Amino acid sequence: MNQQEDQLAALLLENVDGHFKQLIKTYQHQLYRLILRTALDDPDWIVRANAVQQLAQLEDPESLQFLLEALSNEDSSVQASAARVLGVRGQPEAREVCEHLAVSSSILSDGTFLA
Repeated sequence: MNQQEDQLAALLLENVDGHFKQLIKTYQHQLYRLILRTALDDPDWIVRANAVQQLAQLEDPESLQFLLEALSNEDSSVQASAARVLGVRGQPEAREVCEHLAVSSSILSDGTFLA
């Protein structure tokens, strides 16, 4: 490439980069929710539990729906995280899950109750 082509390429890259940065800035909230939604389906329960904690920072109807879905997650740690967040928000669904987790965590594998 000659110098003129280099300058044109640099200008185009600068414009594309600026446009991309503007798109990210405009849609960052939606992208963040999409990433968290994907993390809620991760096979690793730690990733799912961390996603629930991050969803606690978002106070919109969509994040509330994700948290409600997390109440029925297969892992009790994820359920407990979601119930804790929803409990802080005053959501009535949290109470039922907390009561269920309290009962199930007080039963040993042989069926005996902890005092």
